[in-house]
Amino acid sequence: MDDLQVSFQIYGDDIEKHKIVPYDLSFGEALEEAQFILGAPNGSYQLFLGRNKEALNPLATFQSSKIRPNEKLVLVAHNQLESWRNILPIQTHSVEVNTSADPAPKGKLYALFLTLSGGEVQQWKYSILLTRFYEEHPHQFFTDDDDREHEKLKESLSQAIPRPVKTFEVDRIIRLWCEDIAQGYPSISLKL
Repeated sequence: MDDLQVSFQIYGDDIEKHKIVPYDLSFGEALEEAQFILGAPNGSYQLFLGRNKEALNPLATFQSSKIRPNEKLVLVAHNQLESWRNILPIQTHSVEVNTSADPAPKGKLYALFLTLSGGEVQQWKYSILLTRFYEEHPHQFFTDDDDREHEKLKESLSQAIPRPVKTFEVDRIIRLWCEDIAQGYPSISLKL
């Protein structure tokens, strides 16, 4: 792979810019590029992987770190590092699906991380355990049994935010999450 598309975002800003970068580009060079294309104010920044908040070594490359296409990289100003590190899940809700008679759940755990806007920035986590069938058909997980899991996700999310959750918002979240599950990604980070 020669090139890779990623997106850059400044922590605390909604603007996200997509960029095709060489796979052998270092994160130090990517940080400079991101500051330029985002018009970041002068200052000292650190680059993080958006889905898991992992700090990226400026000397490492996209290739050596096995960065996936369409990853979000977040620029965090050094004076905001504490705030960035302190974003913790405000609520965790897990759903386990076990279609076998075996009491131990079999499947793979998938996590959804949502950054909730409005007032204080907070992160919310929702996890599901999928059997192999649902890993291959993730959208069906949310539509089986009269959309039971779709409604569970919507209800759990509505308890985490101080406004009504719209069905189209849940549909968008599920669509994006299912795309990642189908590609084998164990987690996704989105903004609501």
